[in-house]
Amino acid sequence: MENQKETAAGATEKAKEEMATLESLAAPIVDWIREHHDPHTEVHISWDHVWVKHDGIGIPFPYSGK
Repeated sequence: MENQKETAAGATEKAKEEMATLESLAAPIVDWIREHHDPHTEVHISWDHVWVKHDGIGIPFPYSGK
């Protein structure tokens, strides 16, 4: 039982470290969007491509699950 707690604590610590790394990498991109674009801009990043996307107009429609 103690090993499970240690493993969970280690996983939590690793997740916190990964979130901190992600935040430090993403902050300059967020700053760039805020400086050069508008709230309708998104950046999608994959292992081999970066997309900058802009929404023009849209209307959400509720989904009823039918």
